[in-house]
Amino acid sequence: MFSFLRRALRYHWDAHASTPANLAAAVVGTSLNNVMFLHGMWLMLFDGKPANRETLPYFLALWGIAATVWGLLNFFTGGLLDMGKTIEEGALEPMLATPRHPLWLIAVSSSHPMALGDILQGLVTFVAVAYVAPLPFLGRAVLALAIVYVAFMAVFILAGSLAFFVARGASVGGFLIESVLSLTVYPSGRMFDGRARYVLYLTPALVTSFLPMEAVDSGSLAAFAKAALGAVVAFGISLTVFRSGVRRYKSGSYVGFTR
Repeated sequence: MFSFLRRALRYHWDAHASTPANLAAAVVGTSLNNVMFLHGMWLMLFDGKPANRETLPYFLALWGIAATVWGLLNFFTGGLLDMGKTIEEGALEPMLATPRHPLWLIAVSSSHPMALGDILQGLVTFVAVAYVAPLPFLGRAVLALAIVYVAFMAVFILAGSLAFFVARGASVGGFLIESVLSLTVYPSGRMFDGRARYVLYLTPALVTSFLPMEAVDSGSLAAFAKAALGAVVAFGISLTVFRSGVRRYKSGSYVGFTR
């Protein structure tokens, strides 16, 4: 499996490296976009608002985790982001005829070079966290990366699987992913309370943001266990939906073939 991943990454990297100007533009463009976003969030949440300054380590850790995970997912398994299009365009059909798991083949079918900018931004943000927060807080944020990675992978799979069940599922799935990302990078766990907070807890951001950041913030083993359990359950649900979609897809293909 890892050998296959390594070969796929080498193939994608060689393709990206063959056009270094495009690769550099993608990385720089993503980095600038992230800097502009952070600046906007600073102006909205912290500039001239000293009462919110205690939230800064929380926000930086949240952004560092989200940016790093987003970058790693899209660079190493970028096909998950494009899964809806893969299904709608019929590219899944040949993948089902191989002995490898189709979800694995989808995941490594593409790699997005701009994700390197997100990874770089995430690492820089972790340096900033080390500057404004105690080292144990930074360590907990790094541990949360694995939990959020699994949670976001679940969101990608679930969103992509919508193409099995609804018309224009790729567009709907893309909107879902972008919505979850927006909710994830906003420090809702600190900025909202009461009913507003519980409404947000009904979204997938519960497992990509709220529970992991609660664990990072509190340092509680119980909170980490709850966040990990939430990510695993979400991943299990996404796999179940994907399997159901593949059975539906195979059945539809068979009916079309017999006609």
